[in-house]
Amino acid sequence: MSELTQSNVVIVEFDSATTPNKIATDKLNEACHKAETFGRNGVLVIKWCRAKQPDTAVVDSHSDELAVYQISRWEKALRRVEKLDVLTIAQIEADVTGVGMALALLADYRVSLPQLGFSLKDGSAILPGMAVHRLAHHIGLAYARKLVLFGQMLSAETLSQLGFIDDISAQPDATTAQFVGAMADEVLSDIAVRRRLLLECLHQSYDEALGTHLAATDRVLRAQS
Repeated sequence: MSELTQSNVVIVEFDSATTPNKIATDKLNEACHKAETFGRNGVLVIKWCRAKQPDTAVVDSHSDELAVYQISRWEKALRRVEKLDVLTIAQIEADVTGVGMALALLADYRVSLPQLGFSLKDGSAILPGMAVHRLAHHIGLAYARKLVLFGQMLSAETLSQLGFIDDISAQPDATTAQFVGAMADEVLSDIAVRRRLLLECLHQSYDEALGTHLAATDRVLRAQS
């Protein structure tokens, strides 16, 4: 299987000229809505591509001011992705900016072209959005501070060693398709619950988490009986 042909897969593309404006926010929300129609067996693929028209971002930024209220809408759309019942995949085919990093951080599985760079900078600025919060949890403070404080760029190879990138592939379409094709329905149908348990365990003690984990286990056992 060299491409995604399953009917339950929703693909949305953003490019390196993307800013977190109304256009991008509406596009992400629309993709979430489409993915939600497939229930728990859906798949959302977020592609990060090279900009085809680099000047587009300049036009968008003038016609859609990036005020705080718009950034808030963008953050809510990102959070919506994070809470989806479906499998989420980031397919990265261009050097990553702050917007691309925010999108990649949401994914359950990440595949990247080789020799790409990952940064939080959009132009010369680093917006201290919730990507900073997620990044520290994903790769740890030591590496996150290189990106957050100094605007440094980390390679796909480095992030692969840290476990942030799951696959480095010269053929990301084929790799993504193979990964999706290997997913059993039983795994997909409950992925949102397990994702939530993982995220919550970063902030909860064992005793605080026990009840939620037992309830989730009971749900799986009942579904199997």
